[in-house]
Amino acid sequence: MSVQMAHAATDDALTLGTFWPRVQSDYPSIETQPPLPPMSEDFSVVGAQGISFQLMGPSSRYWLLSADSTELIQVQPDRFGYNWRKEPADAPYPRYRYLRQRFEHVFSTFAESIQGKGRTMHPTWCEMTYINAITPADPSTLPDLSSILRRFSPDRPEFLSPPQDSTFAERFLLTRNGTPTGRLYVSANPALRLQDRVPIYMLTFTARGLPPSADEAGVLSFFDEGRDLIVRSFRDMTTPEMHERRGLHESI
Repeated sequence: MSVQMAHAATDDALTLGTFWPRVQSDYPSIETQPPLPPMSEDFSVVGAQGISFQLMGPSSRYWLLSADSTELIQVQPDRFGYNWRKEPADAPYPRYRYLRQRFEHVFSTFAESIQGKGRTMHPTWCEMTYINAITPADPSTLPDLSSILRRFSPDRPEFLSPPQDSTFAERFLLTRNGTPTGRLYVSANPALRLQDRVPIYMLTFTARGLPPSADEAGVLSFFDEGRDLIVRSFRDMTTPEMHERRGLHESI
């Protein structure tokens, strides 16, 4: 879950000296990363992906990690994010309701921290991403993508052998009251599982758009809508085989 602000809402001193001490008991470790480029969507161009460029200033993006590394807060001047990661590999997924509560707590704490120093927060874009690692039944090879996604056809020219791997990408326009407000991105890409180099597919759903209001309530509302959209899209776009393997009960 990530939120972009209209302007620099924090800086290194505020992040490290004011915000981090308030959450440090839950997120004791810190790492420095390069800043992320700004989120944007161009609704005037059909069939083209927008590319953003940003001159990186002296400020950094900070990762604040929980003791077990499963939870991660990301802070840079114009961006606040919260991630759950499957670290270690056998960590159980805690479900959206719990993660929403965790995000709401740390985001509210962040807002209070900067407002106490005379800063304001004006959310402009929100982004929610679910990344599903699809492990094949046979760890030596990747399955045909048609066994994962309904939108992929198993048909192929007879003179060709089965594909070694495939990629897939689609995007869908999101509207509110008839006005474009964001997009849903769906992709599937081959990868190797880090711990054992087993081939997998990374099936990713990303909802990116404008919050219904430029405040904390609007941000949370976007994430609730985005989560419901992603769950319904996952169920409708994946195959019965996938439903059986992962279960239809709140799979993501």
